Amino acid sequence: MTDVLFRYHCAECGNTGEASLPDDSPEWDTSQCAKCGAPDLERTICPDPARAIWWDELMHASRWWARSCVEPEQAALLLSGINPNKDPKGTPANPEAHRELLAEFTAIQKTDPRIRTLAQWLDVARTKGIPYDRWIDEWMEAAGIGSGGSKKARAAPVSNESKEKTLPPRQQMILQTIRSLGKEPTALPVPPKGKGGVKAEVWKVLSKSGASKDTFDNDWQALRDGDYIADAPANEPADPPTT
Repeated sequence: MTDVLFRYHCAECGNTGEASLPDDSPEWDTSQCAKCGAPDLERTICPDPARAIWWDELMHASRWWARSCVEPEQAALLLSGINPNKDPKGTPANPEAHRELLAEFTAIQKTDPRIRTLAQWLDVARTKGIPYDRWIDEWMEAAGIGSGGSKKARAAPVSNESKEKTLPPRQQMILQTIRSLGKEPTALPVPPKGKGGVKAEVWKVLSKSGASKDTFDNDWQALRDGDYIADAPANEPADPPTT
């Protein structure tokens, strides 16, 4: 059982803050504001880089998500909790669900043969209502990519920047890690000469995922070139304190 951190906001009374609930808590199915009692309290899952890294190490989540082509057999294993890179003939915890996923994916590929990503196969499973291993929902939420969809409270996307959703997962992870450190990607404080600053802090977190420093540096530069990362103007304070 894992505690999940989320932000909440009530449109009626303006009650806002952060809290956490166990992943399997029944309170996820309720959305009443504790202050004014209004229904439909908005909850948004906070990114959790450490948890995302754990799934990256176990399932190679970012690598599979970034692939332009995932075969039906690979997708069926992944959505059954098996990493084909580590165990191509693994035994899923739910063999019946795996057989259903494999049959559906294979049939679709035969009638409509084209390249598909893991995200597209996941959409098929959700649309068809086929059971799948929820590890991928947890990874998506922790990485800030989008909603896992398994709980009502997780329906809102983590980021309102629609452009960011088109970025490679590694670059999305960099932006989410910056925010998890309490910084705004487009207003980073300029570090003193000889200091690593925010970039060094982000690398310290993400280096545990197994990525190379060269890859990280290239992704960071790509984000700068695309104006997703920028320094705070010299005449403006960086990262004003939040209350």
